Amino acid sequence: MNIINEIQKVIDWYNKECHTAPIETLLAAQDKLSTLSWYLAQETADIKTDYNTKYFTRKIAVSKQKQTLMQTMTGVQAEAEAVNDNADKFRAEQEAEALAYRLDLLLKQTNKVISSLSQRISYMKTEQQQTKVLT
Repeated sequence: MNIINEIQKVIDWYNKECHTAPIETLLAAQDKLSTLSWYLAQETADIKTDYNTKYFTRKIAVSKQKQTLMQTMTGVQAEAEAVNDNADKFRAEQEAEALAYRLDLLLKQTNKVISSLSQRISYMKTEQQQTKVLT
């Protein structure tokens, strides 16, 4: 997750320097963060696709095995055994789901930081223009 590390670096810098950095530097940080956000969105989409694939793979495997087992046992017993036999698929699905939620949350928060950067830049530009008018 090199993208997340790069985003973290920019956000850490912004947290320390947001009050003292010039507009040009903030614009560069905003551009970098926007680009990284796009890459993170791509990564998030890929992980969500992976999660969906694992979800449906597990559901199909459990359903097929349940149908086979129902020839020799009750539906409830067949369901329980099929679910139990496919526990590894369930764990893989849960891991993919957790990662998808994490990346989605990081993407949303990154976009909030980009919005904050935009507001700060706008405020600084207004302040700069007012200073020029007064002098």
